[in-house]
Amino acid sequence: MNKGVKTLLSTMLLILVAGCDGPFWQFPGGALGGEEQSLTVATIPAEGGVLQLETDPNEPYSVHVGFRTINGSMYIDPAPERGWYKRIQADPAVRVRLEGDPKVYPATAVVVTAAEILAEYEDDRIVLRLAPR
Repeated sequence: MNKGVKTLLSTMLLILVAGCDGPFWQFPGGALGGEEQSLTVATIPAEGGVLQLETDPNEPYSVHVGFRTINGSMYIDPAPERGWYKRIQADPAVRVRLEGDPKVYPATAVVVTAAEILAEYEDDRIVLRLAPR
């Protein structure tokens, strides 16, 4: 592939990623777009999946994160070295968008200490519950 085609493809990819309102594939994004609504038990999927998580309301940063639903609540388990987890430590206010749902739900990431929830994860994991706010 010649240099001109590579440059064109790279430019198109950057434009596509920049136009997204949130993360794109494995690339982080900024603020999640969509109407804000309250997170309720009815909006939480019965099974886990993947959600888009936005951290740091002053400088929004969003990523795709896997989650579990346990007893009607959503849980995530970030690795301690993740940049988005460090942002949550500084400010636990987050926003989430569920797969296939255009709405955005404000939440608070709360550190889990309950043994029955921690038992669902590997011993070395940090577990956070996404509580409605």
